[in-house]
Amino acid sequence: STQSTWGLQERNDGELEGRPARYAEREFAAELGGGEPCCGAESSEHLRHRLVSFLMDMEQKYAGATVVMVTHGWVMWQLQAIFRGLPSSFGTPPAVRMPENGEAMVLN
Repeated sequence: STQSTWGLQERNDGELEGRPARYAEREFAAELGGGEPCCGAESSEHLRHRLVSFLMDMEQKYAGATVVMVTHGWVMWQLQAIFRGLPSSFGTPPAVRMPENGEAMVLN
């Protein structure tokens, strides 16, 4: 069956929601340096907490099953870090790279 869930939503960009990526990248520069994102945007730590909670729920609900998830780049970036035991910091690349549009990944 197919279902939608809040757990895999793209990162909340706060006041920058819906603006071109070039604006968001500039505005998130503070977080790249270890600070907080601006404009009410979701932090990497909050995104990671949301994803870990989602994964724990999925593990209980679908134990032993194969699950296909479709989501966005920021989310996939953090999921890679979680599965590899890496910190949520934006400094994790190149160990964790931003996926390309339409790219499929196996995380286990």
